[in-house]
Amino acid sequence: MYGAIIGDLAGSLYEYSEFIDAKNGIINLKRRQMVKDKPLLNENCFFSDDTILTIAVLESILAKIPFEDNLKKYALQYQDLKPATSKYFAGMFSPRFIKWCHGALLSPSYGNGAAMRISPVAYLYNDMKTINKMVLQVTKPSHNHKEALKGALALAEAIYLARLKTKASDIKVYLEKKYKYDLNYDLSQLQVNNTFDSTAKVTVPQSLFLALEAHSFEEALKNALSIGGDSDTIACMTGALAEALFEIPPALLNESQKFLPHDFQKILTRGYRITK
Repeated sequence: MYGAIIGDLAGSLYEYSEFIDAKNGIINLKRRQMVKDKPLLNENCFFSDDTILTIAVLESILAKIPFEDNLKKYALQYQDLKPATSKYFAGMFSPRFIKWCHGALLSPSYGNGAAMRISPVAYLYNDMKTINKMVLQVTKPSHNHKEALKGALALAEAIYLARLKTKASDIKVYLEKKYKYDLNYDLSQLQVNNTFDSTAKVTVPQSLFLALEAHSFEEALKNALSIGGDSDTIACMTGALAEALFEIPPALLNESQKFLPHDFQKILTRGYRITK
């Protein structure tokens, strides 16, 4: 769960530059240099909707609150929060998601917003059947599209398998067989050719690949940032799986906490007690 949040924090530094690049042509050298010899976090990081809704899902599990109710509660509570360090984000959530919160929109979304918030389910439940059941409960209210459901299920199952110490190569084979994802990307080509896309169909398999091919938590996130696109959410999903595959460096974990409200930290502490 902290893996997802650290990914969100790290990606917050780069996402808007991707819009600029999309207009003016992708700057490939810039992508590679963004994370070269740089720390993942600095004082300009901020949490976004990825973190907020991850906390909402976690609290729902801990307090037995219906997922839809808590997702809407958190989104409406934080919709006007604008990071002081960013000139570019008018609010934390897309207008479409806020419309859904007000009941003015149905839920056929195929975006990656379902997968980016799913990690608490994979960390707090301990059998695949229950995890799949809970993924559907979390996802269907706002993302009732087959690609969004597929992405959330695939990421949750991958995290659970990694928690069981399944080898990354075996997880890759499992996901390719069950979900028909092609996880044979070329990182250097992604760094050159990837464009901004927030759909689950595109970004979930990218994130799975980035985590499964890495050799450490930090490498996974730096590679996630280096491909550009929907940087905070790709790094969030990559970090969610990378946490289960590798240990988060204690210094990085401690540093991430200074960006989070005390209430978020308390909920995370309660969640991790259950996972032990």
